[in-house]
Amino acid sequence: MIRPCAELYADFPDDQIEDEDGEITQFGGRGVAEAIAAILRLLGYDVSPPQHRQENGWNFEITHQGKRVWMQVSDLGEVYILATEYKPKFSLFKKSDPTYPELLTRLNAQLRADSRFHKVWWRLRNDVLAEAPGASEPVGV
Repeated sequence: MIRPCAELYADFPDDQIEDEDGEITQFGGRGVAEAIAAILRLLGYDVSPPQHRQENGWNFEITHQGKRVWMQVSDLGEVYILATEYKPKFSLFKKSDPTYPELLTRLNAQLRADSRFHKVWWRLRNDVLAEAPGASEPVGV
C-alpha cells in the first residue's frame, strides 16, 4: 500500500504575502516546497522549481529515469500537506514500477532526519487531517 499524502509539522517562517488590504497575493508553503525539492535533488532526482498555484500551494515535478512524480505543498497554518501522485507514461506499469514507492521512502527518511521537520505522518488521500495518527512510513501495510 502506498500512502501518497503526508502531514508535515515543521519550523519554517511564515512566507504568505498579503497586500495592504489583507488580501493574500502569495500563499504560504514556498519554503517547505523548496526544502523538499532540495532534499530530492540531493538524492539524485531532477526536480522542477516550485510554482505558486494560489490557494492550492506550491507544485513541482520530479523526474527520474523517464518516470514522473507530481508533488504539491499546501500551508494550512499549523500543518503542511504534501500531496504526491505518480504520473507514469503508461498506466499498466503504475503498480509494478518501484520508482514511486522508492522515492517516497527515501524522501521520508530524509524528512525524518531533518531537524526542521518535527512530525511526518503519511496518509491515504481520503484520510488527510483525520483524527487518528497517520503512518510513519509512506509504503507498507
